[in-house]
Amino acid sequence: IVEANEFTVGGKNGWAAPTGSEHETFNQWAERLRFHVGDTILFKYTATEDSVLQVTQEAFQKCNTTSPVASFDDGHTAFKFPNSGPFYFISGAQGHCEKGQKIVVVVMSQGGRRSSGISPAPSPSDGNTNEEVPASSPSGNPAVAPTSDAPAAASVLSGVLSGVAALAAVMAF
Repeated sequence: IVEANEFTVGGKNGWAAPTGSEHETFNQWAERLRFHVGDTILFKYTATEDSVLQVTQEAFQKCNTTSPVASFDDGHTAFKFPNSGPFYFISGAQGHCEKGQKIVVVVMSQGGRRSSGISPAPSPSDGNTNEEVPASSPSGNPAVAPTSDAPAAASVLSGVLSGVAALAAVMAF
């Protein structure tokens, strides 16, 4: 059995428009974690003031709220990742996405995940329900979202290839 994780977006602030006092953007938070198929991302927000929209990459880049893939407005949205690949989320509240209230999550396949029968050592990059993410950069300006998931995917691929190369070097001796 493979264990799934739940990641809470926004920490104490929840899914909220950046105020400028945050140390990390939503995307910086997502980039330092590893999301797998079956994991859940939890958005906590005031249902009467905000919402979560799952959108396409193009809508994410343009903060276009008109034709979301899915829309959530219950104030406690738990989204379970059904497959690998990039998932794009933006705020449905007017002007919030433009302020940086948006996140892209790159989900990996189950291949690298250990079963619950094995207890891996905890890692600082492992997600848990108490992970916090402020929503803006230290300068107070919203972070610019990547134009594609290629940089994140390249980073993951680079790490995997480095590990394989190191293993091959050790086995050669």
